[in-house]
Amino acid sequence: MQEINEVSKNFHFFSTKETVLNKIRSFLLFTFGVIDFLSLFAFSALATVNPSAATAIGKISSLLIIFLFVNSLVLPKTPRQVIFWLCFGAIAIVDYGLNQRSDFLSQLILIGLSLGSLNIDFNRILKTFMYASILSTLVIVCLSIIGILPIDGEQSSVLFSSYQNIVFCFGFIHPNTFGTILFSIAISFICLYSDTRPKWSWVVAMASILFDFLIGAQTAAVGVIIILIGLFCQGKKTSNIAFTLYHIAYIIPVLLFIFSIVIAQSQGSLLYNWFNQYIASRPSVWNYYLSNYQPKLIGNVVNIDLSVISNVYGNGVLDGSYIYYLLHFGYIGLIILIWAMISINKKGFTYKNSIYHWIFIAVCLTSFPESNFTIFFFNPFLYLIFLNQLSQEKITQYGGQKNTWKKRNTIKTFEFSKKSVK
Repeated sequence: MQEINEVSKNFHFFSTKETVLNKIRSFLLFTFGVIDFLSLFAFSALATVNPSAATAIGKISSLLIIFLFVNSLVLPKTPRQVIFWLCFGAIAIVDYGLNQRSDFLSQLILIGLSLGSLNIDFNRILKTFMYASILSTLVIVCLSIIGILPIDGEQSSVLFSSYQNIVFCFGFIHPNTFGTILFSIAISFICLYSDTRPKWSWVVAMASILFDFLIGAQTAAVGVIIILIGLFCQGKKTSNIAFTLYHIAYIIPVLLFIFSIVIAQSQGSLLYNWFNQYIASRPSVWNYYLSNYQPKLIGNVVNIDLSVISNVYGNGVLDGSYIYYLLHFGYIGLIILIWAMISINKKGFTYKNSIYHWIFIAVCLTSFPESNFTIFFFNPFLYLIFLNQLSQEKITQYGGQKNTWKKRNTIKTFEFSKKSVK
């Protein structure tokens, strides 16, 4: 009888402890949603209309990131997680020390480590991101409709310049920015509900593509089109050829980075001129900054030159994620970016969900000309890299939707076994 009471007490203790941990996890996940909401709102046209307000919101967001990180420390961790935290934490500290501020890389690391330590289904993280992004987007759009934020118009951040590098669009500072968040919301919805609500997934995707084209955010539209291809392929029998191509796709971000460097250093060539014409002078901008700033191991202070009144230098706008990460965050930052991208593709195999492969392809390709697609409050799939702190069993357990791609040989084996039973 005494042994039974002892077992009962132990069970009650562990049950209570798990309940408390679950409440902490839910609260920290809510905090993540608030961070995403504020980060996106601070990135809107508010930064141009009321810089002090945008700065204050940015500071609140940064404090909440620290709050999320510090409180995640109390959660129990395995030796694997401790090593993971020490390595990435050191990178974030060094990056902060070199730049004397928290930037996109250090913020991504702090949030990612915290989310990974929650030991929750990735779909919960994705849902929180999606709803926070929808709410923030609606607030921004509504404020533009009632006139608090600019709904349209152009402005230059350079005095006496005829080049308008700010093009307001429904409260955002550029159609590409608005298009990027629509892309993120659409692919999040598709990833979450394509298996249970396929018709709505198609509706959301088509609406996003249509609106992106209407506002002139072609890169985001192309990204969603790529996901649509994956949506069409989802649920169909995956041939060995497709399965092999998903594995070969791992090299896409590496090839695109190499191509970015090659094209930036091929000034005057036909390829250089063609890309310069059709992707808004990106190669010229890359060439200018690569020539003036030597990439470092980690961290770099890149002074965006807004005094150059020239379309060649894009008035200091440094777009293109691979070059952006290399110059701003060094080779280590670039490696983290590529690893984060590769983690998206890897999760397609881990979760047996083909849509992750297409999200990986879309993110890699859209990141070539744009930088927004690799900023943490625009792309929740970058956090997948931080699930690697968990064991393989846990990663599979918290994978969300599963078994949405099927290998033909697996299906044939299953059908054969059914016939054998009969």
